[in-house]
Amino acid sequence: MARRKIKKAIEAQETATDESLRWTEEMEVALFETFRQQMNAGKKGDNGWKPEVWPLVIEAVQDVYSGTVAITKKHCQGKEQTFKGHYKDHVWLSKQSGFEYSLDTGMWEGSDNAWRDLIKVLLVLLLFTRLIYYNRLAHR
Repeated sequence: MARRKIKKAIEAQETATDESLRWTEEMEVALFETFRQQMNAGKKGDNGWKPEVWPLVIEAVQDVYSGTVAITKKHCQGKEQTFKGHYKDHVWLSKQSGFEYSLDTGMWEGSDNAWRDLIKVLLVLLLFTRLIYYNRLAHR
């Protein structure tokens, strides 16, 4: 999980646009509703969305956005990647012993010991990942 977090941070920097965009729930719904419609229309392949999907997605998000930033493909791809990361984290946590997702609260629940053990594992993974990253930087 720590690896994915670092990878996502690097990807976020690479896909960042000059203009920041604050997503609203309405924009996210427009994004994913358009994705759903296009998937049902057969516009999603094994390697991602077909090119004709992106203008439709951009238009749907722009229609519900009230700000001054022009919505771009990068904005939409970034939001999609963010949610893919959340989904992967959700799946990963569902496989860990001692945790349960509560539909009532919309949160993961676990005993204090389960959370302590998880934090220990994540810290070790984070440190290990940083060591690998800095070692690669040193040998460039």
